[in-house]
Amino acid sequence: MLNLSSPPVRQPRPPRRCAPWLVPLLSAFIGLGAHAEHLRPLTLDQALALAQERSRQLVAQDSAASGAREMAVAAGQLPDPTLRVSLDALPINGANRFSVTRDDFTMRTIGISQELTRDAKRKARSARFEREAETAQASRAMVLANLQRDTAIAWLERYYQERMRESLIVQRDESRLQIETADAAYRGGRGSQADVFAARAAVALIEDRIDQSDRQVANAVTQLARWVGESARQPLADKPTTDAVPLNAGDLEARFAHHPEIAVMVSKQAVAQAEADLAAANKKAVGVEHCEPGPDDVRSTPGSAASAVPICPPRATEGRTRPSASGHGIVDRVRSVPTSS
Repeated sequence: MLNLSSPPVRQPRPPRRCAPWLVPLLSAFIGLGAHAEHLRPLTLDQALALAQERSRQLVAQDSAASGAREMAVAAGQLPDPTLRVSLDALPINGANRFSVTRDDFTMRTIGISQELTRDAKRKARSARFEREAETAQASRAMVLANLQRDTAIAWLERYYQERMRESLIVQRDESRLQIETADAAYRGGRGSQADVFAARAAVALIEDRIDQSDRQVANAVTQLARWVGESARQPLADKPTTDAVPLNAGDLEARFAHHPEIAVMVSKQAVAQAEADLAAANKKAVGVEHCEPGPDDVRSTPGSAASAVPICPPRATEGRTRPSASGHGIVDRVRSVPTSS
C-alpha cells in the first residue's frame, strides 16, 4: 500500500546566542588593552618616529621630488608631434560663400608638425629638473632635522617640568612635617606661634608653585601633542643618555659641509647654475611640418621647415644673452651665501 502523505518538515534550529556574561567580559578585555596601550611610557625615540609619521611636510617634499624627476624625464625627450587641420581661403560671401570646392583658392590641409629641439637644450632642461629634485630632497632633510629638533625640545620640556613638579611635592611633604614639629614645639612651650605660622606660610608658598608647575606641565603636554598627537597623553619614559656628544673636532668641518641648511643652499646653487645653462642653450629651435592637401586639390604636397632665433642679440661686452647673464648673476648670489655665513 502506497503512503501518499508528505514527508515530515524539519524545523530550523534556533540561532545560538552568546552567554549574557560574555559580551561585557569581551568589552572589558578590549578596554583594558586600550588602557594599557595608553599607559605605555613614551620614549624620546618613539616621539621622534611619531612626529615623522604624522608630518605632512615630509610627504609634500617627497611629492615635489617625485614630480621634478618625472619632469626631468619628460624634458629630456622631444616634444610630442602636433596634428594640424586647416581650411584656408574659404569664401564667406558671394555666390561661392562657404563652399570648399567651387573656389580655386580654397585649400584644405591636414598635417603633422614636429619641433626638433637640440640635444644640448633638452639635456639642459632635464638637468634643471634633476637639480630641483635634489633641492626637494635636501629640503626634506632640513624639514626632518627641524622636526626632530622641535619634537625633542617638547619632549624634554615636559620631562623636566614633571621632574620639577615631583621635587616640589617632596618639598611640600617635608614642609608639612615642619608644621607638625613647630606645632608640637609650640604646645610644649619650646617654640613660638610665629614659627607655626611661618611653617604654614612656607607650605602655602610651595603649593602655589605646584599649581604653577601644573600649568607648565599642561602647556608642555600641549606642545608635545602638536608633534605626536594623542600619544602626548602617555607618561614619559626615562630620558636618554646625554652625557656624551658624538662630535669629533677633527672632522667637524666635514660635518658642517653636510649640515641640512648648507646642503639646501648648495642644491639651490646647482639649480641656479642649471637655469643659467638652460638660458645659454635656449637660443634657437628648428621645426619640420608636412601637410597633405585635400582630395580635390591637384597642387603638389607642401612641406615646410622653420627655425626660430631670438632677435635680442647678445651683449658685446659680456658675450651672453640677457637671460643667461641673469642666470649667472643668480648663481653668484647663491654661491656667496654659504661663504658669507
